[in-house]
Amino acid sequence: MTNVSTSISQTTISVENVTSISPNSTKEKIVTSNQLFPDPLIPHNDEYLCCCGCFQIYCGTITIALFHYLFLCLSIIFEISSSGRYGFTFLGNIVIGCHSIFYIFIVVLFIGLEQKSTKMLLPYIIYGYILVALYIFAWIFLTIIVLLAQPSYIRRIIGKHDFSVSTIKIILFIKSTFIFLGLALIQVWCNFVVQKCRKYFRLLGESNSNNNSDDRDIEQ
Repeated sequence: MTNVSTSISQTTISVENVTSISPNSTKEKIVTSNQLFPDPLIPHNDEYLCCCGCFQIYCGTITIALFHYLFLCLSIIFEISSSGRYGFTFLGNIVIGCHSIFYIFIVVLFIGLEQKSTKMLLPYIIYGYILVALYIFAWIFLTIIVLLAQPSYIRRIIGKHDFSVSTIKIILFIKSTFIFLGLALIQVWCNFVVQKCRKYFRLLGESNSNNNSDDRDIEQ
């Protein structure tokens, strides 16, 4: 009887210990699950890396925003300085207008990165795909012009008489392809990175909201 009562008392103590540490262990599981979506500056998850794993997706998106900001500032300064020497042109006004609109979207992108907002990253993505369509349209348009233009017109534009007309057309085609399709591919890659960052913010918000609700349930 003494052994039976001793075993019963030990079992009761062990049950009490398990009951007492159960909330803490649950809380530890929540903290561990929260590490699946760490702070945006900590690259713990390979799914949210870019540039061959060199940058976390958050840092990569900031780099893209800074690159676009500097590029737009330099482009606007160059266009204004060129217009000051040669007078404002219709094409120059269009370029400055497009750059000004894109500048607004870059500012919104910075704000979205600061607030970790998925909605404020969306304007950049939409405008980015519009730019891709414009780059492709410009490439097709210039290709048609190069193919259908008169030889005298091509020679007057290129300013070189040492090459044949067919050679000049090939050179212009290669240049336009390299410039416009290259810009389109770069913009597609930038959109891909920002979209991954947007997905990251959405999952991060869902994880934080779930953990907050679990913490409230434990406290109750």
